[in-house]
Amino acid sequence: MTTQRSFRRTCSAIVVFLVIGTAVFAQDFGVYRPQIDGLLADEAVAAIEMGERWRAIEPAQMQVSWPDAGVTCLLIGAKGDSRNGYAVIDEAAQQVVGLVGPVPVPPVPMDEMSPDEAEAIARQFAQRHLPELFADGGEVAVSVAEGITPLGARMVRLQRTVAGVEVPTVADVGVRVYDGKVVHWREHHTPLDAALALPGELTLEQARAIAAENVPYEQHLPVFWFDEAHRVIITDEGHGNVWELWAEVKQPTTPERRLEFFAHWQIDAGSGEVLLSEGHSPGKELELRVRYYAAGGDHTSPDFGRPQPEPMVEDGQPVWTPGGLLFLSTRPREGYPSWGNWPRGLFAINADGSGLRCLRAEAGVTLTISPDGTRLLLRDEAGLHVIPLAGGDELLISRGEGGEGWISADWLNDQTLVADFGSDTASGKLVTLDLTQPEPTPQPTGITRKLDESFAAFLPMPDGTLVYSYYSYHDGNPWDLMRVDLSAAEPQPQVICANPQEGRGIQLLADGRVLLRDTRESGATSSMYVVDLATGEAEKWEVPALIDPASGDRLRPGGLVFSPDGQRLAFAAQVIDKERVKAPATLVFTANADGSDVQSLTPWEDALAPMAE
Repeated sequence: MTTQRSFRRTCSAIVVFLVIGTAVFAQDFGVYRPQIDGLLADEAVAAIEMGERWRAIEPAQMQVSWPDAGVTCLLIGAKGDSRNGYAVIDEAAQQVVGLVGPVPVPPVPMDEMSPDEAEAIARQFAQRHLPELFADGGEVAVSVAEGITPLGARMVRLQRTVAGVEVPTVADVGVRVYDGKVVHWREHHTPLDAALALPGELTLEQARAIAAENVPYEQHLPVFWFDEAHRVIITDEGHGNVWELWAEVKQPTTPERRLEFFAHWQIDAGSGEVLLSEGHSPGKELELRVRYYAAGGDHTSPDFGRPQPEPMVEDGQPVWTPGGLLFLSTRPREGYPSWGNWPRGLFAINADGSGLRCLRAEAGVTLTISPDGTRLLLRDEAGLHVIPLAGGDELLISRGEGGEGWISADWLNDQTLVADFGSDTASGKLVTLDLTQPEPTPQPTGITRKLDESFAAFLPMPDGTLVYSYYSYHDGNPWDLMRVDLSAAEPQPQVICANPQEGRGIQLLADGRVLLRDTRESGATSSMYVVDLATGEAEKWEVPALIDPASGDRLRPGGLVFSPDGQRLAFAAQVIDKERVKAPATLVFTANADGSDVQSLTPWEDALAPMAE
């Protein structure tokens, strides 16, 4: 699982980056159209809707690590970005050398083709499009990478070898696991120099001995060989037949557990000449450390910890309900397998940690529960969703016209919403929405804001007034905690506390004070404050020490919220397996208000959560 998650996130840049560059007309690259059409005509290739205008950008601009230099990525999808497909071209050779298919649009089938099935499809596809791989006088070594990429593909590498030596003819084929379609193709072929002598006289043991005598750091010795290959490399002078070796090196006086340096050699497999001997600092090259640990290396350094894989699951924004908690999560659910970078879904779990289930496959960005605990409010790009927790019809209040929409929204009472209606790039106004109406429409309160201002959070009070945060981006004192009676003929907001330092999240405490907290993902360790509504005085609130019962480590809570009776806390926090058997995860915990009795509520696994009936 660790390898799969790491691979998934590493590859995710291919499919989620924002495209930059200048659009170009298709005829500027018309020479490549027949080659692209030829690949797309193969029934094994996933369908790509071709656009009228193509966009060419360099791989460096795309933040994509393509193995070969000197290539250009040509975005050919109808929408002109990589989510809809692109071709990789070698302009010097006027050849298409790669093709990447569209990003899966959920929900997708949950089927997962076996590695053997993917290998068979990849081999057949490569035989059709790169027959040089299978020419007489050589063999093809086939390997299937662990994990599944964000394209939903198993990556299959077909490497040509001659006399047991890897040569520069290789293909990578990504086969989609749920339908067997090819969504990634990379080919590289360079004919061998006829004068090249293979395999050479030097054995691996001899190459290691030569490398050990030519360590790029004085008084250092190899202690762990982690990447070794006999291959043909391409240089300015032509082909070279080399042993390419990587090793961990250290001084005899270096502490046993400390990772000090890596070394890289290229040694001529015929003459034993050292063509390359260079050192690398592990702290500067994460990819090297990943390879080192994947091969079994186990030394670490206090300067740069062992790289952690990407989180297995990420739970967040817990909300108390009468029966347990709701939360948003990246957990897999029907139609959203674990290999994808999907939008977060809405999940529910009982207070004792049982009954984990998915309520909605996609859940937007924020959620709050009505004061009586019967309905949920979700906000997403479509608008505001009011959802009965006991079942029943959902109410959708759509976005406005002309770019306006719901910047923030919450409950005023059980039958009324209050919202900031406007735009992030324009002014806005505070409105109410009567949920007893079949089609609620925004009712202005007379309270407005400017472009660089916002209403950050809302809290209905028992006396019927509304407490909310007002934020000004241009003011020296950005936060103000406000109170207003919206039932008045002309509501007049009053400042309760000027600049209480924080105000994104507001909750009424049992003693009548208001807790202000940072609800941003990145604000997990930000300070919290409480405000006395009677005096307007704000003071810092210290989060109690919260200790993970499994590891004994102190947790760093995010999205912390009190239960309605004020007796328990719910929060999200990251957990890390020190043995690295499992990938990290962000889980939902509960605890007593004083920090005692910490309970891990959501499971540290990414098993498929059932959909609620």
